[in-house]
Amino acid sequence: MMHGSPDRLRPWLRVFGVPILLGVLTTIGLLAALIWADVGKYIAWVTVGAPVAIVGWVWLCRRLQKRHQ
Repeated sequence: MMHGSPDRLRPWLRVFGVPILLGVLTTIGLLAALIWADVGKYIAWVTVGAPVAIVGWVWLCRRLQKRHQ
């Protein structure tokens, strides 16, 4: 029997969960662009652009936090 909170049971998920999800989404987007030409290019734009958008959003939030401190 394991004891402890669910957070302690899966620390790797807290660290690697979002990067794994972004990697899977990016791969799906790249494959979609290759397989479904017309529709796939729009899926690729969204999924490949998602990591860039997330980095920009986090950067902006951190910058605004520093300004308010």
